[in-house]
Amino acid sequence: MSNRQERNGSTKDGQFKSALQSFLIPERESSLAVHTGFLVTVIGSSKIIASADPQVLHRLRVRLSSLLQSNDPACRKAGSDLIYTLVGNDWESLASHGAKWIKLLLGILDRGTDSITVLSSIIQTISRIFALSHGKPSLTRDLATPNLPLFANALLNLASRAVSSSSLNVSALQATLPSFYRLLRDYPVTFRPFVSKLQSKVLQPILNFSVKTGRPANDVVERYARKLYASLYLAVPKNQALEWRIAVLKIVGEIHKVIRKIFSIVEEDSTYKDIPDGFDDSVEITDAFRGVLHLELLFRLLETFFTEPTVVNVQVPIGKIISSLDRILSVHRATIIFADTAEREQRDFVLTSLPLLHANIYGFLNTFTKAVGSSIMPYVYTIFSNFNLITANDPSIYNIPLFKFLITLLQLLGQAPQEIITDISHIVDIALENATSFTSTKISLPDFSSHPQQFIQNPNPKVVSEILKFFTVVLQTVPTLPSSTRSRIDRFAVLRYNTSDLEEKLLLEAVLQPGQNIKYSILPLAARKLPRSSYLGGIVHPRFPPIAQRKEDILGSLALEHLDILENKRIQQLDTINKDQLEEEIAGNDLLTPSESLGVQNEISLDNDQVRISTETSNSQPVGNNDPELADVIVVAQASYEEAFNEPVKTAEEANITDQGLGRTARKAPNFDIVLKNDHINNDVASQIVVSNKTNKKRASNASDDAKLKRAKVNAEKQEQYSNEEEDDDDFEMPLIDIASSDDESS
Repeated sequence: MSNRQERNGSTKDGQFKSALQSFLIPERESSLAVHTGFLVTVIGSSKIIASADPQVLHRLRVRLSSLLQSNDPACRKAGSDLIYTLVGNDWESLASHGAKWIKLLLGILDRGTDSITVLSSIIQTISRIFALSHGKPSLTRDLATPNLPLFANALLNLASRAVSSSSLNVSALQATLPSFYRLLRDYPVTFRPFVSKLQSKVLQPILNFSVKTGRPANDVVERYARKLYASLYLAVPKNQALEWRIAVLKIVGEIHKVIRKIFSIVEEDSTYKDIPDGFDDSVEITDAFRGVLHLELLFRLLETFFTEPTVVNVQVPIGKIISSLDRILSVHRATIIFADTAEREQRDFVLTSLPLLHANIYGFLNTFTKAVGSSIMPYVYTIFSNFNLITANDPSIYNIPLFKFLITLLQLLGQAPQEIITDISHIVDIALENATSFTSTKISLPDFSSHPQQFIQNPNPKVVSEILKFFTVVLQTVPTLPSSTRSRIDRFAVLRYNTSDLEEKLLLEAVLQPGQNIKYSILPLAARKLPRSSYLGGIVHPRFPPIAQRKEDILGSLALEHLDILENKRIQQLDTINKDQLEEEIAGNDLLTPSESLGVQNEISLDNDQVRISTETSNSQPVGNNDPELADVIVVAQASYEEAFNEPVKTAEEANITDQGLGRTARKAPNFDIVLKNDHINNDVASQIVVSNKTNKKRASNASDDAKLKRAKVNAEKQEQYSNEEEDDDDFEMPLIDIASSDDESS
């Protein structure tokens, strides 16, 4: 094994040396860009770097430094990519050459003459060096503290040139904004002097881009701009929680400002006071279309504040946020009132934009509810008061955020209060209409149309998927749903032609949650629709059917109980006590008849010529049929039986034993070691010979000889009495006669 490891190590070392000598020599710089991927793979292997010769690694580090100083931009990019890979696998390279590499990389970034592809590679490498230095005081002191201001200034210059009033350089912003975000998260104190410039020169133009140009910004650029804006509070020297709250209130004020512009032609039913100021007063919204675009951005920006983790405990202005959202939700197409001066185009645009705005609000409420949790409970009735305005005429795709929000809210509530049952029923009716196929027109089709089904519009699969989840949660959390609404949900679940996991979960909840107003169960229909469902199968068949087992009779349907005690205790006694003493001991013990109080489960299954007895009070143990010690016990039992009843023991064949009583289970009898039971012998005596435990043995050994004879006589008389009664009814089971105690003797 050691030789193999040495050969593998030498092979990897040879491969590493070959790569350096073949591709990293100055004569091969012209073709270096072609082989950069292979070199990254070799250097990226931690095993190769760990087993490499230190001198070879030193030559690699020196060669990478020379590549950064090359006149060829492709070589500089290759050197940056290889350094990015090496510092992640070799800690010594970062500690020894990290400072030198940062200076060379910053020089390339300051010049700014290379293409954005080369500059992006440079920025990513510097950012990784700073990220690896975070949390390590020595590296932070040597690498991050002296070089981070230069890097931040270079990034600001590059990002500010990429932003203009009419366009955005997406490539440059995608390279710089992620690095800004990492620096602000890892080094907020060092980055503090650059926050104001970042906000004014980069973030504000990106966030106001839709207002100025009338078109949305790039998704990646906008997402990082939102994350940066939500993280600016980290650079504040004091009271970061207050700064976070102020930023949220500025967004709420900006939302009110945009609503005032969009709804300028709408007569609102209430006035809104104490509105906070917006975050940018220099931008003026010129038309409603740009206002709608900006309002969608503000909802996404506000949502980012509740998805980004905070480093301090913050106070959320829930009332201010809900008030701004309720201002839009209260304006609906069915109840909107326009001013007399409103033009037709303005009215049509507002009516068209309302479903989209409502969908954005419910999408934000879904995230907002997950973030604040039960703190939203006092405002639930305010939100639900607008549900009665929703109709099924709106496009169903806009209702997906509504269903997601209700799923989150109902799961948070646990059980819906009675005051919102009507609103939930209304949303259920809308969901049922959205999930139903319909025909656009009912006019007669022309003769040449041979496929009338092509005029049937099927529901959107995404909408149906969310509706199934919504119905499942409704059945779990709304037990007092009206019977009419509940019956429609059950009918929808049963008549669905698909049988996916969502349908199966809905049917399962409909079976398990019948509701308080329903007097029927759809279990038969659900079981017929899902015959192979493991969940419904467990409900329909809660218990397994009895399993037939092979039986074997020993001494006429003989049962051996507590086999572990037989092997561990009784066998040891048989080795030390002779046969005469054992017969006397058994004769002095309790000679009992079958009874209902004898607690044994008489099951003997045959497996490979071995008897395995399963009981309630002991573990199952196998014992061979030819065991001499077991044979001694049976012989002693036969002798005791013949002495007590003056008749020989019949075999199973002679007694014509049936298997009906073998599975009978009586009550548990923990005071007995071995129970030898003879059950259901036609017109014969049904006997049990019990070898008692140590307590009964001690009590029996102390009894006098007269008492022993008396007990045997009484037992014989009782046995004869019960055997006569058993001739009339073979299934009768005799009660246990306990004559071992002194109380029974006196009685």
